[in-house]
Amino acid sequence: MRRIAVGSILCAILLTSAAAWGQDEFVPDHVFTGLSGGIWLADSSGLNKALEDAGYPALPGFSTMYGQESTAGLRDGPRLGFRVLYGSARSSAGERISKLGVTLGSGMIEWGFPRGPASSVALGLSVGAGGAVLTLVDHRPETFCDALVTPFRAELTRWLYTVEPSVSADGAPVGWLEIRLQLGYLFAFGRTWKASGAEFQDETGNLGGPIVEASFALHLECLTAPPSEGNEGVTD
Repeated sequence: MRRIAVGSILCAILLTSAAAWGQDEFVPDHVFTGLSGGIWLADSSGLNKALEDAGYPALPGFSTMYGQESTAGLRDGPRLGFRVLYGSARSSAGERISKLGVTLGSGMIEWGFPRGPASSVALGLSVGAGGAVLTLVDHRPETFCDALVTPFRAELTRWLYTVEPSVSADGAPVGWLEIRLQLGYLFAFGRTWKASGAEFQDETGNLGGPIVEASFALHLECLTAPPSEGNEGVTD
């Protein structure tokens, strides 16, 4: 059922995108490609309960995120794009360590609304997939032989599907710098955890919560561009 829901949303995005880009007069006038960083306030209460029941420290209520995103389309109309995000959350208590890492990729469709000559806002929807890696350290081995004899580290992986509605704003405070701010609700869900080939039914629930991102794009060509023709030969 979850795969059907994600597939239906993805198909709707593709059909809408094809209709927009299929217009004869559709000429992109908005392009943004930049590096991003942010914070995901993911609700991991189900996972934390399982960790604490097993004697491991609970994860913090946020994950630091970083990655890259690109969008292209109309300042006043549809836009398409993609995004890749990496994130992690870590906690420790004594020698025991809990760490959750995520890698997410998604396709985006947005509708832009201009708010000035060099700024706009947009409403968007992203659908994608990725993976999570849960690393648990029970203790620090004292010797090489101790590390071989006594297991001290476990790693579990989980496939994730993601959906995120969002609102964003972008602008260029100076000619060589473009900034994009985005607020969304990132919902990630999966069905099973895997470890060393074994598969376990998910009992930790889904991950979901607000995510805030800031992206930056540098246009260094603006710093090295030659003077315009209208300014050539002008002297005091």
